[in-house]
Amino acid sequence: MKKGLQRIITSLLILLFIGIDLFFPIYFLLLHHYKGKEIISEFHKDQPFVIDDIPCVEKKKDKDFVILNLADVQMCDLEDIFHRNIIHQEIDELIQQTKPDLITLTGDQTWSNENMISLTSLVAWMESYQIPWAPVFGNHDFGNEGHTPVLDALKCCEYYENAKYCLFQRGPSNLGCIGNYLINIKEEGKIVRTLYMLDHGILDDFTVEQMEWLTWACKGMKENNGGISPSSMAFFHKPTTEFFTAWFYGEELSIPNNLKAKQRLKDTEDELYQIGKEYNIQNFVCGHNHWMHFVSKDENNITFTMSLKTGELGGYAEDEDYYGNGATYFTISKEETLIQDYFVSREKYHIGKEEE
Repeated sequence: MKKGLQRIITSLLILLFIGIDLFFPIYFLLLHHYKGKEIISEFHKDQPFVIDDIPCVEKKKDKDFVILNLADVQMCDLEDIFHRNIIHQEIDELIQQTKPDLITLTGDQTWSNENMISLTSLVAWMESYQIPWAPVFGNHDFGNEGHTPVLDALKCCEYYENAKYCLFQRGPSNLGCIGNYLINIKEEGKIVRTLYMLDHGILDDFTVEQMEWLTWACKGMKENNGGISPSSMAFFHKPTTEFFTAWFYGEELSIPNNLKAKQRLKDTEDELYQIGKEYNIQNFVCGHNHWMHFVSKDENNITFTMSLKTGELGGYAEDEDYYGNGATYFTISKEETLIQDYFVSREKYHIGKEEE
């Protein structure tokens, strides 16, 4: 009996190893490369702004509205194959503890050319919560910064667009990137927040065309809101230079070592910041840097939030005590937007220093 059981176990192990050996060549030879359908939708500055085309999320009357931001989840089909469930459990805890009304993802949901299993897994998880969610692209979402991925940017768009609870909308195709869109949060028909979801993708900086589109969108929101720009937030992946100005010279809101000063680091301001000042974008939110999470407010009362990293690895800071994982979340009330971090256990989720 025991020998028979041993033979069965041995046979199963052999089949398992054969299956693993076959998986990788099949993956690379047969599953590369899926290209999505290109949809031409060009932006022109004189085109009409249609507010009804913007997806909306309803805020309950007199109730706080919570936005949970997941930054740099960074899953890889091959490297995360045996501990993808750990990342899933972490996201479960974040959602259970913060009880969000909307979940945003500020890029790098995946991090390698092997991104199909990772993205389909993540989409399935997000859909299972039955909560509206909204991603933007980072520099690794469709391949390692320009390399050929299994799923290209167009195919990633299709995965998001086909998800029931995902608010992602493919933006104009002539902005240098395609993942730019808006979301409105409404309470009894009134806009309480507009979210500008901006695609950094593999770009080092926002394009001129993106900023023209953003200005057009901000003007359209203002005109459709009684001539007043609604209180707004902008979500994107990479921090702009203004983030580092806020880090060194802003008002400390959440972390130590955030110095105060009476003047700005530089005399000039980037265009995104100028648009924000003019059209009431009160909070800029990004990820990308893993370890450098902070919240800081500058002299123009604009808040910069570099979100806490979500996912298994903690980051690449040299300071061992500074590792932190979890998520940053925003509680919107009538009076203010409260910004908080939720930290998860390093031991529970195997969080440690990334290998160099």
